[in-house]
Amino acid sequence: MEELTPRERLKIALDHKEPDRVPIDFGGLQSGIHINAYKKLVSYLGMKLRARILDINQQIVEIDEDILKRFKVDNRYIYFNEHNPDGIKVEKKGEEEFYRDIRGIVWRKPKDGYYFDLYYSPLRNAKLEDLEKYRWCRIYDSARFNGISEKVKFLYNNTDYALVANFQGILEGSWELRGIEKFFMDVAVNKKFVETLIDKVLETKKKIYGKFLDIVGSFLSLVKISDDLGTQTGLLFSPDFYRRIVKPRHRELVRFIKSKTEAKIAIHTDGAIMPILDDLIEAGFEVINPVQISTYGMSSKKLKEDFGNKISFWGAIDTQKILSFGTPGEVEEEVKKMIENLAPKGGYILASCHNIQAEVRPENICAMFEAAIKYGKYKK
Repeated sequence: MEELTPRERLKIALDHKEPDRVPIDFGGLQSGIHINAYKKLVSYLGMKLRARILDINQQIVEIDEDILKRFKVDNRYIYFNEHNPDGIKVEKKGEEEFYRDIRGIVWRKPKDGYYFDLYYSPLRNAKLEDLEKYRWCRIYDSARFNGISEKVKFLYNNTDYALVANFQGILEGSWELRGIEKFFMDVAVNKKFVETLIDKVLETKKKIYGKFLDIVGSFLSLVKISDDLGTQTGLLFSPDFYRRIVKPRHRELVRFIKSKTEAKIAIHTDGAIMPILDDLIEAGFEVINPVQISTYGMSSKKLKEDFGNKISFWGAIDTQKILSFGTPGEVEEEVKKMIENLAPKGGYILASCHNIQAEVRPENICAMFEAAIKYGKYKK
């Protein structure tokens, strides 16, 4: 088969057809790399590159173009996220670091910590009537859109890469404002508050994402919404809560995004989500990321057999054990296995199962991408 452009390759794969090879992803907020691991990778490759922080909370970097080309990555990200570091003022108190984001949430990085953790949530002690008083409009800051139009047009017109956008979802946006412990207490005993809070977040997200998509929607191949729903052993809440409260609002968000772009819509959710995978499909999601096959019931082979004709898979290369603690040979075998299980008839984008963490060895990172090219070619 004639070699396709990256944009063509991704489209064909997401249409559940076989392109020339499996598309490869590296970057963004869920297939990215921690700054510590990135510095080691750059040194290992003998390069001298910059390391601009993309997401201050996760300490994820914006990957240099030379690295992306070296690993034959098919997509490029149009960055707009909830924790954009530009203009953030980090204060040091003793041996810890703190910053306050545009929503009024305070984040803390402990001594020797790898990440900024949620420290203070502005709606933690709020009552139902207080939700009307919160200044939702301050999230809608036009400065966050500066330069996006020029960047997306340049990439679309001057490269052949598929363009991908990252959005935060409505659940994560809600529990960060409320505090995750308090939010899940509300799920049990204060459902009216939960529904009202999620609706307020949904309304605000639609305003923000609507403006963003008015600028970039016609250029995008894929939009990813991040809303974690699972844990290592099961869901964060009951399937009934998802179906009654979250699913209708997910459907509304997907429909809104679809009204502004022809891009495929992915949901990023960690964990053992098999019990609601059909619901996610019914809500309108067309791609699932990161396919955390190390969690309960998430067999890559069974996922493909049961859902391969209804949804595409994005990720799946295990970061918990294989990339973090395996050998390059074990990484290669993992990649080969995931391609064998998930790639037939298309519908698979190869990437790490979530971000590459701080201590991952560069040899393993290189082994993953080299194996993706070695085993990812479709036979015609």
